[in-house]
Amino acid sequence: MTGEYKTSWTQYNTASGTNECNENYIVYQEGIYIGYKYYETRYEDYVMGKGNAGDYQYYDDVAYPFGYGQSYTTWEYSDLEVKENGENFDVKVTVKNAGSVAGKNSAEIYVQTPYTDYDKEHGVEKAAVQLAGFTKTGIIEAGKSETVSMTIKKRDIASYDANEAKTYILDAGDYYFTIGNGAHEAVNNVLAAKGYSPSSSAGKMDAEGEASNVVKWNLSTLDSKTCSTSEETGYEITNQFDHADLNKYEGTKDDQSITYLTRNNWTGTMPSTYNLLKINAKMWADGLTADSTMRKAIVDKMIADHYSDITTLEGMGEKNGMSAVMMKDSDINENAEAWDNLVRQATFAEMHGLIANGFHRTNEVPSLGLPATLDENGPQGYTKSLVSGNSGMGYTSEDIMASTRNLELVANMGKDIGEDCRRAATDKDNPIKTAGLYGPACNLHRTPYCGRNFEYYSEDSLLSSKTVEPEVNAIQKTGIYVFTKHFALNDQESGRYGISTWANEQSIRELYLRAFEGSVLGGGAGVMTSFNRLGVVWAGSDYNLMTNILRKEWGMKGAAITDCSVFAGYMDIAMGVLAGQDLWDGSGSAGTLVGYETTPAMIHCMHTATKRLVYSISHSIAMNGISSSSKIVAIESWWLTLLKVMTFVGFVAVAFCSLGAILLGFYNEKKVAEGTAQCVAMRNFGLLEKYNAR
Repeated sequence: MTGEYKTSWTQYNTASGTNECNENYIVYQEGIYIGYKYYETRYEDYVMGKGNAGDYQYYDDVAYPFGYGQSYTTWEYSDLEVKENGENFDVKVTVKNAGSVAGKNSAEIYVQTPYTDYDKEHGVEKAAVQLAGFTKTGIIEAGKSETVSMTIKKRDIASYDANEAKTYILDAGDYYFTIGNGAHEAVNNVLAAKGYSPSSSAGKMDAEGEASNVVKWNLSTLDSKTCSTSEETGYEITNQFDHADLNKYEGTKDDQSITYLTRNNWTGTMPSTYNLLKINAKMWADGLTADSTMRKAIVDKMIADHYSDITTLEGMGEKNGMSAVMMKDSDINENAEAWDNLVRQATFAEMHGLIANGFHRTNEVPSLGLPATLDENGPQGYTKSLVSGNSGMGYTSEDIMASTRNLELVANMGKDIGEDCRRAATDKDNPIKTAGLYGPACNLHRTPYCGRNFEYYSEDSLLSSKTVEPEVNAIQKTGIYVFTKHFALNDQESGRYGISTWANEQSIRELYLRAFEGSVLGGGAGVMTSFNRLGVVWAGSDYNLMTNILRKEWGMKGAAITDCSVFAGYMDIAMGVLAGQDLWDGSGSAGTLVGYETTPAMIHCMHTATKRLVYSISHSIAMNGISSSSKIVAIESWWLTLLKVMTFVGFVAVAFCSLGAILLGFYNEKKVAEGTAQCVAMRNFGLLEKYNAR
C-alpha cells in the first residue's frame, strides 16, 4: 500500500526540500507473495480447498507462468535424483530432446517446503513452489539425452522466522523437489504426487501433473540451527529489521499496525485500503528530520550504541613509507595491521575529500599513493560508450540475461563489459583510468511498471542472485570494481526519493536482500545504496543493513557508494559513515564531517571507509603502471571545475523553486495538500496495489 504522510506541515515539514523526500511511503503488505509465488500458491490452495482461497481462476491472471519456455523442439525430463549431502542437496536429472531439431534447454528445479501449524502460529509464509536451482544443457541432438547436475544449498530454500526463532529455519515435514517447464507445471507435479488430478479436484486442477518428476524428502524435526549462522563469516543470523516493520516499530501507533497477506486466509487478508500513516515525533527523531540538532542527536546515539569502545583518537597524517600499490595483492582481513598503518598516513582533509566526492570518480590521495579513478554507469555495459567517442557495446537487458538460465553466457558478457571499461581506461586523452562500474542491478520486479525493470534480473530472488554472481565475478577479473545497485528495497522509480519502505523481515531477507547476496558471494567489491529508507532510516545510514548484514553476515570487503547524493541532504554523511557507508555520489550536499576531527569514533569510521575504498581501487586496473615510488599529485580537471559551477547553479535554482513552492503552499494549503495526496498515490503505484496482491 502507498500513501502520504499526513500531518501539520508547520509542525514537522519546515526545512527546505523536506516535503519532497519525506512525504512518500510504501508498505509491502503482500509479504513474500510477489509474482509467481502469489499465483502458484493461491492456485494450489484453491485446488486443495485450503486457506480460504475463494474462487481463484489462475489463467485470468497469468498468460505465461514464471520459468515457462518455448522451443523449436520437444523436451522431456526423467530420472530426477535428489540426495542430501550435509548442508546441501546433490541433484541430477536427465533432459531428452524428444523432437526433431537440435537445441539447448534449461533444467529448473523447484521445491515445495512444508507449511505447518508452527508457521501459521508464528507468521512464517511459504510459497507453493520456489525456484531452488537451475542449469543449462549443452546442445542436444534430436533423440539424444544429457544428464545434468547441480547443487542446491539448504540455506537457499530455508524460510526466515522473524517472530519465534528469529533466524532461518527448515520446517519439519515433507519437501517436494520437482522439475518442470516453469513454476505452474512444477505445482501440478507436486499436486499429482499428493494424489490430485483434474478429475479428483472437480476440475479445479487445470492440467495433469507428472508425479514421476517429483522426489520427496522428509525432515523429522524443525531445524533452527543449520542455517542460523553465516556460511561466509560465522556471524549469527538474527533479526535486523524490526524498525522497518510497522507491526514492530516502536513509533507505530495502534491504529497504524497492518495485516500482511497470508495463505492461511487469502480473502480475509487481501490488501485493499490502508489508513494513511501520520508522521509522529519518534519517526521524525529517528530519521525523517532535516533539523541539524536532531541529526546530531542521531549521530551521538549511533556512536553510543556501536562505538562506545572507541575512545582513543587514531593517527592521521603519519609518515611510514607505505603506498596503496603495496597492498594490491593483500586481503583486507588477513593483514589488518598493514592496512591500518597505510590509512593512518591520510590526513583528515584527504579522507574527507575522498569520502564526500564520489560523483563518477574517486579522488586521489597523495599521502597513500592512491590515484584518482573514473566510475561509470553500466547495468547494460559501459554506458559512456553510447554517448561519447569511447568504443564499447550496448548489451542486452538483465531480464533477458536471466531468462537464458545460461550462466556461462552471462559470465562471458561480464568479461566483455569489463574489457570495454579497460579499453576506455587506456584512452590517450583520458589519463585517469575508468576503474569502476555502477552496475549491475539486483532489485526485483515487484510490479511490471517499475521504470528500471530492464536493469533488474527478475521477480525471483534466487534467479537474480545466481545470475549476478558470475557476471560480477567476470567483470572484476578484468580489473574493474563493481558497485551492484540499488541496495536495498528500491523497487520503484516514481517517488523513490527518500521514500519510507515498510516491510517485514521475512520478505526483506528472502526476497529483496537474497537477490543481492550472489553479488557479494561472487567477490563483489561493493554496492550502491538506494534513495529509499527502511522504515524511516535512509538505507545508507542503516547500521543493521550496512554493517551487520553487508559486512558481518555477508563478508563484503570493498566500498559502498550512495546513489546520486546531489541535493539529497537526507543522505547525511556523518550518519552514513557511522553506519558503514563509504563514498558519496555527489559533492558536499549531504553535509560535512568537519567538526569531528577529534571524535575518536568518527575518525575510526573514516579510516574504515578510506580502507575499503583503497581496497577496491588497489585491486583494480587503477594501479597499472604505478610503483611504490610513484608520486600522486592532485590536479583539478576542467570538467570538475565545471561540475562544481553547475552544482552551485543547481542549488540556486532549487532554492528559488523551493521558495515558490512554499509561497504557493501559503496561498492555498488545502488544495496543495489534496493534490499532493492524489499525486503521491498515483506515482507510488497506489492504483496498482490490487494487482500486486493478485
